This record gives sequence, structure tokens and C-alpha cells, in this order.
Amino acid sequence: TKIDLILDLVSQKALQRSKDPLYTFNFFVDWFKKNDKVTGLEKWNEIFLQYQRLRDWYADREIYHRLGYLVSINFPADTLARIFKFAHPEGKEARSTERIRKMLNRLIKYSLIIKPEGKFKDVADFKDLKYNCAEDPDNSFDASHHYMIKRYLTLYNVMVTEKAGKSLRYPFAYHNTVDGGWSLEHIHAQKSETLNKDWQWQQWVATHLESLNHLLKNQELDPDLKTRMSSLRERMEEFIKMGKGGEEFKNISQEFREIMENLPGATGLYQDEMANMALLGRYDNSTLNNSTFDVKRRKIISELSTNFVPIATERVFLKAIVNNNETCDTDHLFFWGDKDREVYMSDMEAKLKDYLSK
Repeated sequence: TKIDLILDLVSQKALQRSKDPLYTFNFFVDWFKKNDKVTGLEKWNEIFLQYQRLRDWYADREIYHRLGYLVSINFPADTLARIFKFAHPEGKEARSTERIRKMLNRLIKYSLIIKPEGKFKDVADFKDLKYNCAEDPDNSFDASHHYMIKRYLTLYNVMVTEKAGKSLRYPFAYHNTVDGGWSLEHIHAQKSETLNKDWQWQQWVATHLESLNHLLKNQELDPDLKTRMSSLRERMEEFIKMGKGGEEFKNISQEFREIMENLPGATGLYQDEMANMALLGRYDNSTLNNSTFDVKRRKIISELSTNFVPIATERVFLKAIVNNNETCDTDHLFFWGDKDREVYMSDMEAKLKDYLSK
């Protein structure tokens, strides 16, 4: 309950790492024994002022967004309890709101520091972070960069919200309770090798067939490419009717990706780097995770009215990112290409500039 929260903050229960359900009660019993000249009403009035301070933080968009980000990534551990203690030092006057702002900004900057050592030895800045930083990505997987990528993407979503309008507030209540937690998604998926069940193959082919049919309506495509696409469509339709097994699915998915790479303006679609990463809630549908940009875009658009999609992720799949009058390539909605990645990284750098190491 909210009263439990405020009393636990005053007692510093979280910082004491106590699991005793009576810790806070015993704290106040001991406190009044040591301060027997203070009445319960006087102590309550002090606590009430601290409660009002929390409400003021919540109402202040700048503090709300910065403290909310730190709480959401749990940096430092027990963030709210640590900031509360810093704001209300025992036996001293409460620290000013300006001091709180400076402390929050300093902590955010610390949270984004990438030390070029160990698994991060080749990382000059956040744009060099990788989904898989294994030296042999074909035969191994290393998720060492994931927690840092999530921090950057979370703060980016928060700052996009803050810059989008004076009344907008990032919905941490949804962010912190998203079903299944958060996953890092390739904006344009790399592989489909993780799909190994017949129903997964069927679902992948069905969703990508829909995308292919839509693409075939494009009158500007090269005739030879359209012929190749029509041939693939027949194979995909046959696969859905008859089912051809894993080998045929592998061939179909490979052909589909090669076609995508031959679309006008499409280069380097299957990158494993930050510019190809977005924050999404985990989906039970594993075929979505292995889908190309257009398939994901259609699925996410259909989810907007029922599921929480972070604002920056939404803008990625709508190709609605704008930075210094530079926009994503809205003429090609079937892939996430070079220009899209460039605008995405430029906008992220601009939104986070106050917190990037110099």
C-alpha cells in the first residue's frame, strides 16, 4: 500500500536489506524510545511533509522522468530509497529540489558510461553496442551488451516522450509491469533458424506471404524481381497448403530475404548493432521475433490499441523519426535501411546528448 511505501522509505527498510515484515513497525518503536520528547503527531507531520515531497516529484515532469528511468533500470539498486534518503538526511534540513535534479542527472550519466574494457573493449560509444558480441557469432552467442542497450533504449523512449509535448508523461506504470518483461528486438530480423516447429514455419510463411502480396502491387519494381517474387509466392502458397518441412522452409525464408536485399534502397538489412535494435515487450509469438520489418510493422500497428508499445519503438516502425529535418525513408516501408538507421542514431544521440560521456 502507499502508506507502507512511505513508512518503509522513512525507515530505510530497503537499504537495510530487511525481509522482516515487522521491520518498519519495530523501527518506529525504537525511534520513539530514543526520541521520547517527540510526539506521534509531530513525527507524523514530518512524514506528511515527506509524502508531499514525493507527490511534488511525481508532478514535476523533469524529476518524474529522470527518477522513473532510474527506478525502471534499478540503478543504483533500491533507487527510490537512496534518493529519498539523500533528499531527507537524518537530523538535517531537506535538500532542495535543485539538488535533487542535479543528483538524478549525475546518476543517469553514470548509468550510461561504457568503459572500453572487457566485453566493451571495442565500444567507442553507444552506437557500437551489439546484440551479439561473440567473436564467433555463427557458433556462439554473447548477450554481454544487452543491459546497456536496454538502458539506452529505455532512456531514449523517456526523452522522446518528454520532447514530444509539455503534457506527455512516459507511462512507467505500464513499462514496469509489461507482460513478460522487455526484450531487444531486431527491427529488421536477422535469422529464422530458431524456428523449428511446423506451426512456426506455417505462421512465418503466412505472415510473410501477406507482406509479399502487398509488395507485388508496387509498380516500380524491376520486372525480373517481380517475376522472382511471383515464383516465390507460388512456393509459399504451396507450402501453406501442403507443408514441405524444415528444408523447404529454410529455402523459402532465404529466398525471401534475398529478395528484400534486392529492393531499391535496401542494403545491409540484417545488422546486429544498435541501429537495428528496438525495445519491445516479449511476445509469445516467436515468429514475430524472426520477421522482416514490414511484417513486424503491420503486427505492431495492430497492437497499438491493445498493448503498450513505447513511443520511440512506435515511431521506428511507423518510420516517423525526425531529426534536424532529416526523416526516415518513408518511400520504402518494407525494410529498415541505411537512411533509417542513420536518422535513428542521430535522433538518439540528440535526445541523450546531455547524458553522453564527453
